[in-house]
Amino acid sequence: MKRILFLLALLSLSFSYYYPYIVDANNHSVINLVYDDYSAQGWGPQNGSYSYADNSLENPDAELRLCADTAAELQEKWVAMAYADGINPGDYLEISHYPLQITSVPPTNCVYLPLDLSSFRAWYPSIPFVFISDSEDLSSPERVKLLPTNGWLAGNYTVVENRTGNTVNITVTEALDDGGSPIIPDVDYLVVGTLPDDTLETIDTAITSINDSVVLSLGGYTSGYVIHINGIGPGNFPPMVTILSPEETGYTINQIPFTYTIYSYYPLDSCWYLLDGQRTDMPDCTIPYILIVEDGTHTLELYANDSEGQVGSDSVTFRVGERPPSPPSGPGGPHIGIPPEEPVEPPPYVPPAYEHFSINPEDIDIIINYPLPGEANFTLYSTTALNDVECFIDADFAEYARVELESTEIPDNSTITGKIIVEMPPTEILDYDGDYEGRIQCVGKPENGPSLMLSTMANLYLTINKPWIEVEEETLGMMVGEQDFFTLNLTNVGNGTAYLYAPSLQAEGLQSSMFAIITTPSPIYHGESKEALLFVSVPSDYEPGTYYVPFRVYENERLVGEGVLKLIVGYEVEGPACQFPLFIHIFDFPDLFVPWAFLLLLFLANWKLIQWRENLNQSRKAIISAIPLLLALPGIWILEPCFMMNVALLQFLSFLYLWWKNENEKRKKQVSYPKKPPEQTQEESTAE
Repeated sequence: MKRILFLLALLSLSFSYYYPYIVDANNHSVINLVYDDYSAQGWGPQNGSYSYADNSLENPDAELRLCADTAAELQEKWVAMAYADGINPGDYLEISHYPLQITSVPPTNCVYLPLDLSSFRAWYPSIPFVFISDSEDLSSPERVKLLPTNGWLAGNYTVVENRTGNTVNITVTEALDDGGSPIIPDVDYLVVGTLPDDTLETIDTAITSINDSVVLSLGGYTSGYVIHINGIGPGNFPPMVTILSPEETGYTINQIPFTYTIYSYYPLDSCWYLLDGQRTDMPDCTIPYILIVEDGTHTLELYANDSEGQVGSDSVTFRVGERPPSPPSGPGGPHIGIPPEEPVEPPPYVPPAYEHFSINPEDIDIIINYPLPGEANFTLYSTTALNDVECFIDADFAEYARVELESTEIPDNSTITGKIIVEMPPTEILDYDGDYEGRIQCVGKPENGPSLMLSTMANLYLTINKPWIEVEEETLGMMVGEQDFFTLNLTNVGNGTAYLYAPSLQAEGLQSSMFAIITTPSPIYHGESKEALLFVSVPSDYEPGTYYVPFRVYENERLVGEGVLKLIVGYEVEGPACQFPLFIHIFDFPDLFVPWAFLLLLFLANWKLIQWRENLNQSRKAIISAIPLLLALPGIWILEPCFMMNVALLQFLSFLYLWWKNENEKRKKQVSYPKKPPEQTQEESTAE
């Protein structure tokens, strides 16, 4: 059933009890729903829902997450989604599809309700509100506005305005979807309102429709103003900040509850507070905190900054452990003889005492060794039973961090363990240049106590160990036109235990084209040295000289090491055509003419030496004399003539030695056995 209510009554707003969110039903992440219109993408009108309906072509299945401080604030309540105008009392529109009743509340005090947003095209677009009532007809409801940070319905209107004196003529020309395309709502009713540009108080409102002008009064307001249509801009409002506690009164304890409300049209970017001028960045802008202060007067300032850069603030001054000074009883000081009257002070507000809740250690070190995540363990201790315990991280690296708790409950005087995991993509580890310090805050609700949470903090210190490769500086000598393989040593001299899992080696500079990287070793652990295989080819027309070639190592396209190779390029010096004798090199012959001629002479000398061997028959002499020629013939095709000449020389020396030895033995025999004189004949004897 669709209902339209036009009210001019004062409605109570309660932002401190209910916390609504539009979330994805699958993973409970906060989402901003868009107008579902796929006709522009070729899907056809029959496929588009033309509304903010969840579980449609453009929107996932969505749920309303509604949380409260206590279960009693949710139990048996009736809940519906609605559109409404601005923030304060005035005209508003309510559209509801069968309010749902909450029948059970889990210990987290958060319930998930299915959404039915198919009718939200009728009042397109507008600020979504949650109406919470004790009855099904939603009478006397609590009206809680959704913020862009808690889930939103994206869209806007175009407006034509003309101010005359204290009135302004307003015409709404069209509604725009999230992509800026115009659309006409099914039900042509619009709530148009004017608000001062420095507050959120409604000046005047009226009911109109698209392309119909309406005149609104500005009353006695003469400064700037903004226009809201169904509660949506185009005015830019800074966050509306209100400190609920501490109040401007006295306290007798030193642990003060810090509660507040922050209302923001645009998503919140950050929030922080100044306590006596000392700034503290708040990791979460929706939870209460505990202030620990000393006796004396203190000033607390709370700030909130939205995504448009607008800042809202509130401040309060309070006292701890002392009474304010008594004012004088009259002008100029107290009257003589008349005791001054003591001012009547209301009894100070004393919040309930809180038990001890702490993180151990107070300084937590988290070490990331590339490419692995970093982890750190801690414990939470509480003297009172807590539930709904959770932790938040406030740091530049918070988007990569998560906290895992052993349990969301802490019994009396007990401890639970927790783990902080900082898991960055490898590229983010190598690129990270943010702050390395942060804080972790943990909160929990007393099991049987007030709804205010207990809070504790600890410091975080992040260390990122990155690898660094030292490329060995070598000297490589090459000749013009030469090609060869060689290796480069890569040593990981980085910090911690960081290692490379997919390094790539590159030669850079003018000489890089001569180098081809064949293999780059991986992984390279800390302190480890491995060899990269390279192939170098020096062009035949390259200029000789000394060159310095830089080599760089990359991981995921990030520089993780470097070194320089000294390359010496020269001409190859031609040696003599032949050196003789072998290994001694007494003679150098520039060409092979002399070696060939000398080789022939050695063949002839060897043959003569063989011929002189008297103890050899003719056939054996012929065979031995042919040996030099047989050794020389293969050398013509296989070996060099120079080599054959040296072989022939060795053969000549061998034969010469054998000849000398043979002649020497002959002489020895002649000395040992002299020849007998020849015998005389008969005639010679007779003559004598």
